[in-house]
Amino acid sequence: MSSNTENLFLDGITIDLDLEVRHHLKELGFVPSQEASIPDGIFIDNEEELIKNTGWESTDFAKFISNNYDLPYIERLDSSKIDPEVVNKIPRRLARLHKILPLFEVSERLVVAISTPRVFPILNHLSRQIKTPIDPVIAASEQIESLLDELYSEMDQINSVQANTEDQFEVQNKSIYNLILDDDNDEDTDSSSVIRSMDLILGQGIKDGVSDIHFDPDDDHFVVRFRVAGVLQDVKRFPKKTAPEFISRIKILSGLDIAETRLPQDGRIGVNFLSRRVDFRVSTLPTVKGEKAVLRILDKGQSLLSLDNLGLIPEVKGQFSEIINIPYGVFLITGPTGSGKTTTLYSAINAISTREKNFITFEDPVEYQLKGINQVQIMPKAGLTFASGLKACLRQDPDVILVGEVRDQETAEICFNAALTGHFVFSTFHTNDAPSAIARLRELNVEPFLIASALVGVNAQRLVRKICPGCKTKFPLDDDQLKKLGIPHSFDDASIFKGTGCRDCGGSGYRKQEAIFELMRIEDESRNLILNSAPTKALLERARSQGMLTLYEYGVIKALQGITTIDEVLRVATDDR
Repeated sequence: MSSNTENLFLDGITIDLDLEVRHHLKELGFVPSQEASIPDGIFIDNEEELIKNTGWESTDFAKFISNNYDLPYIERLDSSKIDPEVVNKIPRRLARLHKILPLFEVSERLVVAISTPRVFPILNHLSRQIKTPIDPVIAASEQIESLLDELYSEMDQINSVQANTEDQFEVQNKSIYNLILDDDNDEDTDSSSVIRSMDLILGQGIKDGVSDIHFDPDDDHFVVRFRVAGVLQDVKRFPKKTAPEFISRIKILSGLDIAETRLPQDGRIGVNFLSRRVDFRVSTLPTVKGEKAVLRILDKGQSLLSLDNLGLIPEVKGQFSEIINIPYGVFLITGPTGSGKTTTLYSAINAISTREKNFITFEDPVEYQLKGINQVQIMPKAGLTFASGLKACLRQDPDVILVGEVRDQETAEICFNAALTGHFVFSTFHTNDAPSAIARLRELNVEPFLIASALVGVNAQRLVRKICPGCKTKFPLDDDQLKKLGIPHSFDDASIFKGTGCRDCGGSGYRKQEAIFELMRIEDESRNLILNSAPTKALLERARSQGMLTLYEYGVIKALQGITTIDEVLRVATDDR
């Protein structure tokens, strides 16, 4: 240890306190700590418990911590003495979550104000990340919070994602395929380059309309993958040794526990990208090869879709509009995870939203905030489930209720009973097609009379990739192909389209996605079949006799319109003819 530093061992964390830093603090008027005693049996790092049991103010606690750990105490924080250049060194979310206030740099050491010794492990990790020694000083938590609000009020959590420099702007205007590295790339990646790489990956993901970003540990590499138009693509490979640094960076940004590597964690990152708000929903998962992280991109700057932009063909759009404008009933949107159900629900809500009605939603999680809509975040650990929330909601005089998902009998029965008492209920379900939703409700022990009385429609859907407009090519169909696809011979000039692959689509032939639908309206004869517990096949035949298009048939129409390909339709739907 050098002669000009004092070394303290704090709960396994070594922190060097530079004497020049102490001298600088005295010049700024920081006063020494005062003596304070503490009751027996209370942990000294638990501020809430100390204040509760001793009657101390937060300033008393700060003085005690200062004295106990021999750290300088700041009587009064002054924003005029804070160097604005060092504020960017600590992400806003991390600073707010742990009450870490950057002050200034002395002798290439970063001085920060904290209020509790519980953040020592965070400082130790942060010091390695930014490759700068960190010296903590102690201040009252209220003063730190006040200055954090002032200093970070206009800051973005990830500053480099804003494209506020020319170099970053250039990178963000490249296609994702220009980021792909060779499999044998073993270049050394230190903490600072991990931070830069993370910023560029997040920015590129937003720009290219990626839905999810995967950080996967592999045998030899740490792989970054983008889900583009529903399909995962490898984008970058990093040396395996950098995996902990990437995962730690993600955890710091999303406010997760960086020391917890054995359990899954969930968090959120919020950024401003090119003047629009974007959130990342973060999930980490321990695997046998290391921790994996997945970031779901929630671009709040995108305008909410209307029914006109969902890709509904005219006859289905008309039926859809009729259903959502019924005064009461249950309307279910079915499909697997990632089939666009939430987008369809939000578009439907947006289409009927009016100030004359009270809209309440229960979601897990709330992905987008809707203007004029009362949205509730489900929190099972706190006792707020879909079922309990629905019960409370019925006392809030709702007109339209959105339930994120029907998962159990209790939630299903409350939804259907709410519909019978004059409410319109939207919800999602997991079934392969629309008629199967009836059988699934029966499996949840929902009474047939409830289903028949309240259900007004079921919409099954899937997402298909759209043909890239830059390389779209037309291929006429002959009679044999028409017969194979189930298309009448009278269909004039029938053709299909494919993308031959170009730079814009990275050779895949596809760009973006669109939904295909199977909309089943519940009318009188269908209600009789439900009451008599008719099999799914009978419900399907009745729905088709009333003009319902199956997912496959709807997809074929989209293929003939040049929106997607037959191969893509067959990837997500079954030709059940």
